[in-house]
Amino acid sequence: MTKRTLLALGAAAALLFVAAVAIGSAVVSDPDTKPSPSPPPQARAAPPSDTPAGFERFRDDRAGVSIAYPRDWRRLPADDPDVRLLVGDGERQSLLLRDAPVGLRVTRETLPSVRDLTDGLVRSDPSVQLSAPRREIVLGDLPGYRYRYTFAAAGGRRGAHEHVFLFKDDRMITIVVQTLPAGPPARLSALFERVAGTFRGRA
Repeated sequence: MTKRTLLALGAAAALLFVAAVAIGSAVVSDPDTKPSPSPPPQARAAPPSDTPAGFERFRDDRAGVSIAYPRDWRRLPADDPDVRLLVGDGERQSLLLRDAPVGLRVTRETLPSVRDLTDGLVRSDPSVQLSAPRREIVLGDLPGYRYRYTFAAAGGRRGAHEHVFLFKDDRMITIVVQTLPAGPPARLSALFERVAGTFRGRA
């Protein structure tokens, strides 16, 4: 994750606070059938892991969510305390998870009320060029919006983001998967699907 991108996310956080304030003001069993005996403990199958092989799971106790990332990625420092996780394989691929209060409760029914807010957060960087229309999404049973776009990065390159805003109670969970340079959109989407598929809205 480049420093410029982190600064843009910080600016987006400030916009989030202002916009949130504005929005806040506007099998039935047969009783005669004996149950089958339980198998001995050693015969019970272990519960399936919710973490794919080769991935490491991160749990955010504050928001009560979790997500997994490739085990060979390393943790990166983040100045913003709302950035709960920042990991990557260098500058080429990275994942950011951010959790912050939004100032109002958002449900699937009221999701359209924050569409202008999420649009504004993405557009806070004037170099953003959408690669696909905004999409409504449900991830980890949480409603939200998904954006795919490219942005100006250092050295005249363009990076690409799959950027998701999810809403849980009165909090907004932001997931950003980045590739730098942008490369083929299918590569970013495949990476996003691998990582986003591990997200759990109830840790």
